[in-house]
Parts: sequence; structure tokens; C-alpha cells
Amino acid sequence: PPHRTRAACDTRGRGVVRQGCLDLLQEQPIEASLLEVLGGPEATWCLDKPANHYWLRVWAVRGLQWCWDDTALPALTAAMSDEAWRVRELAARVAAWHRLDLLQPSLVALQRDPVPRVRAAAESALARLAGAGPSPR
Repeated sequence: PPHRTRAACDTRGRGVVRQGCLDLLQEQPIEASLLEVLGGPEATWCLDKPANHYWLRVWAVRGLQWCWDDTALPALTAAMSDEAWRVRELAARVAAWHRLDLLQPSLVALQRDPVPRVRAAAESALARLAGAGPSPR
């Protein structure tokens, strides 16, 4: 995903890719070729079943890691309370990756998440923001 996303940023522009990520987070449709950039060549599989639509938001947050701009901060903040745990987990990882100190209150709240992987991502992110943690994977 990072290679595809970075290549798309080079060819389409970071702003276009970022807007696609933001649109997906708002459950708005995006161009099929951009969906393939974010979710892989077979990304359309999740469109057939509404129960799988959360993957669109997962791919959107993951895409934001590689085309970040602070204009996406409100969307990433909202992603930290998404109903899908994978979205919350990735949002914490993106916050850590970009050292988004403004998201500390949301990360503290995620330490009480019912899903252990989300709690671990939040704790790791807070450690990184405090300067004690390694780069997230």
C-alpha cells in the first residue's frame, strides 16, 4: 500500500489522493482506480456486501498515513471513534507515525477500547508522542 499510495501521490497529486481518503471515510464514492490504489487490485470485493464496507474506511486511514496533511486531522479524530476496530487501530498508528500531539486525548480514550489491538496501538502511540516509543510499523 505505501508504494501504490506514494506513486498515486506523484502522478495524481497528494491532495487528490488525500481527498479520496477523506471521501471514503465519509462513505462517499471515489474513482475505481483510486480505490484500487488504496485497497489493492481486488479492492472492489468489499463493495458487494455492506457488512464489508468498513474496509473502505480502513484503507482510507491507511492511505492518509502516506499522503498526510493537517487538513485531515478532523477526519482522523473521527476515525478514532469509528465502529470498526480496525479503523480505530489504524487511526492510532497514523497519529503515532505523524506524531500528532493534538490527538493525545483521543488516544488516551482509546486506551479503554474493548479491543486489545486498539488499546495496544493507542498505548504505543502515546509512548511515541512522549518520545519513548519506537516508530510504529
